[in-house]
Amino acid sequence: MSGISNEGRQVSADFIYLPTKREMPQYYKLISNPMDFSRIRRNLKHGLYDTIDALGSDIKLLCINCQKFNRDDSDIFRDSETLLEIWERLKASATALV
Repeated sequence: MSGISNEGRQVSADFIYLPTKREMPQYYKLISNPMDFSRIRRNLKHGLYDTIDALGSDIKLLCINCQKFNRDDSDIFRDSETLLEIWERLKASATALV
């Protein structure tokens, strides 16, 4: 996922690594199953996704967590919506190739 919005703005950077529990303990009180792109990358590297839908579940989890924690008028909330749109386009393209 390139993580570039239609306006050409990088939207994926804030999703690469989760904040630490020390930096943001309230996040871990609210979010029971944290996910970030570094974990997704590690899972891909270790072959933990059997299907594109399994990969999609973690991408959606990452975005849902963001939306649960952040205000809906925040940039990061909107970035999570953009990432979901990018994912859906990529998934449709990959499915069309099969």
